[in-house]
Amino acid sequence: FLDDTGVLLPPTGMVVVAITMISQTKFANTTGLVADDTATDHGVAYAGTGTQVAANGANSEVIDVNNVFPAGVTIYGRWSKVTLNSGSCMVYYGPALN
Repeated sequence: FLDDTGVLLPPTGMVVVAITMISQTKFANTTGLVADDTATDHGVAYAGTGTQVAANGANSEVIDVNNVFPAGVTIYGRWSKVTLNSGSCMVYYGPALN
């Protein structure tokens, strides 16, 4: 559970694989959702708040503080760091792909 603006780092060997918004939530700019890069050799990229890469698809954009996620929404991906700007959420862990 995360409800402040501190940085959430998953336990060693884990990444955040899903985030369910408990209340209206915004992620911090640049470092709010840091996409896991351990899966790059699998040709997969994940949405984040940093610079997007070609593997995210043409015209994809970063998630920024102007993007509001309503309560009850779950997003899926692989993140190595989560930082909120506002709101609250429940994070779910899965194994890192080393």
